[in-house]
Amino acid sequence: MSDKNSIMQDHIQACKNCVDKCEKCIDECQKLIDMCSIRSYEDCGEQIGKTTKACHDSIEACQNHIDISIKALAYMDNEEIRNSIEKCKKCIDACNQVINQCKNRTVLCIDLVLQCIKACNECAEACKHCFK
Repeated sequence: MSDKNSIMQDHIQACKNCVDKCEKCIDECQKLIDMCSIRSYEDCGEQIGKTTKACHDSIEACQNHIDISIKALAYMDNEEIRNSIEKCKKCIDACNQVINQCKNRTVLCIDLVLQCIKACNECAEACKHCFK
């Protein structure tokens, strides 16, 4: 298999993984909002742990997707790939905000979690274009 075919296959796989991890992150963020907006923040430490883990996984998948997308652009300069890179960078930033702010449970981080949901959703949607 040529380098191009190999990279394009890797790219599709990275896109699928990114969508999967972003959707998992969105689910965990949503659970955090559902649980922690009605209870005292101390009561939802376990969910904060699950959410930050899902955010870590999402960051890893997004970064992998970005790295492979940059290689793929060398073979196929494509606006959708460029768009997905930008959207995934925003998802990484939003996930990092949640990880950094939500471990300090005295800080109410629901707004950051909402931003993370939005950014990761946009990233996942952009990545879905890669394997239509």
